[in-house]
Amino acid sequence: MPLRLSELAILVTAARWQAQAEWYIHYPIALEAGVPAADAETIRQGHRPDFADADDALIHDFASELYDTKRVSDATYAKAVGRFGHQVVINLVGLLGYYALVAMTLNVFGMRAVGQESLPFEE
Repeated sequence: MPLRLSELAILVTAARWQAQAEWYIHYPIALEAGVPAADAETIRQGHRPDFADADDALIHDFASELYDTKRVSDATYAKAVGRFGHQVVINLVGLLGYYALVAMTLNVFGMRAVGQESLPFEE
C-alpha cells in the first residue's frame, strides 16, 4: 500500500479516537506523502472529504465503515480486494487495529508528542 494511503488510514484513526499525539506526528507525514491538506482538515473535523482520488475515498470509507459498524459490508470488502488485493486489505485491517490501539494508549495516559504545543482536538 502506498504511504499516502497508509497515512490517510492513520489520520482517519487518529481523528476517530481524537488522539492528539497520533495526529500531531502523522499529519506532516501524511501531507508529505501526498494527502491533500484540505482532506486532512476535513477528516480532523470529523467529516468525509469530497475526495479527488478514488483510492483515498475507498481507504477512508473502508476504515470509517469498520469503525462505525465493527465490520465491513461484503460490497465494501469486495471493492477493496478488487482494487488492492487480499494482502493489502489484510495489511490495512492490521494497520487500523494497530493505530486504534496506539490511540487508546495515548488517550488513556494523556500522552503528547515531544515538542507538541498545540492540540488538534478539543479536550
